[in-house]
Amino acid sequence: KLLRHTFGARRKAGHTTVPMPGVVRRRMSSVRCQLAILACWQPVASGLVWPGVAPREYKDGETVPMLANKLSSVRTQIPRSFYALPGCVPHQLTRAPESLGEVMNGNLVQNAPFELRFGVSRELVLCKVDLDPRGRLLWAKRVREDYRGHLLLDNLPVATRLSRTEGAGPAGPMRYERGYTLGVVRQPGVHRLGRTGTAYCHNHLAFSVGYFGSTDGGGASGGGGGGVRIVSFEVVPHSRQYSHAKRWPESFEGADGEAKDPINLAPEAVGLQHDGTPLSLDDPATVELIFTYNVSWHEAEIPYASRWDLYMYLEEGQHIHWFSLTGSLAISLVLATLVAGITMRTVRRYLQPCYPYP
Repeated sequence: KLLRHTFGARRKAGHTTVPMPGVVRRRMSSVRCQLAILACWQPVASGLVWPGVAPREYKDGETVPMLANKLSSVRTQIPRSFYALPGCVPHQLTRAPESLGEVMNGNLVQNAPFELRFGVSRELVLCKVDLDPRGRLLWAKRVREDYRGHLLLDNLPVATRLSRTEGAGPAGPMRYERGYTLGVVRQPGVHRLGRTGTAYCHNHLAFSVGYFGSTDGGGASGGGGGGVRIVSFEVVPHSRQYSHAKRWPESFEGADGEAKDPINLAPEAVGLQHDGTPLSLDDPATVELIFTYNVSWHEAEIPYASRWDLYMYLEEGQHIHWFSLTGSLAISLVLATLVAGITMRTVRRYLQPCYPYP
């Protein structure tokens, strides 16, 4: 067909010469390469999925990895690493791949120290952190600056449920906040950083994970996949003053030769006790932070395709973003000055021949 097409085109154009064998051979090899690429691309394209887009199904008892994103504040507008404060750190930190938009947004996605198993509701002690006065004051400062922690579970950002919107009624949509607050400031207390009150640390996180589908083995889509899909990820932070009756386990040497602190312990292993009072960061007697969390799983009536709908009702804060506003005004002023200078120079050159005298 290639030879017939070539000879026919040259004959219609009035050419009587026969193309060189080398030219025909190169054209045939090019066509063969294109056909081979198409044949190889078809199975690859049918199985190609973007990372984080394809739904993942989990089975009972399977480990569900959680990722830590960053710390953000509507007051300072300065993002910080999730592990910028003295707290619980995994034995081995790994960084997840990020897109260009995530990097420009200040995201730093790393693995989180929380241990979640699908369908297993339990409460664990994350770790104990010894605080010096400098670390305690740093925690109090970040709490007064309204810093929030951001976590990811199956690519879903954690959200804090607030209340229903005003005038919506009992069946109205819920209001959510992205992430969770590191603490809360309540009066009475000292006056620091423009706020009066005592800073309390949210050292207990109550996670609530919703899944869509049946755990009887029918799969999330009814196709017998044997797993279900995560459709919601919420958290409620609490401030608790803990004490432990038993001796805390000693640190151990990791594979890299560094000392590792024990994490994800059972409360009975350390004799954990809670006296019902919040954990104050302004109290000089606070010399340690004990972080705990509990996880509950429930079946939700949210289809997998609609699991992002609740993020339409997010409350991003009531403060004015002075940092972003100042940056935008500065850039606008610089661009306006540049355009005005170019315009004045162009007009002066245009009017100079008409008015030769200064």
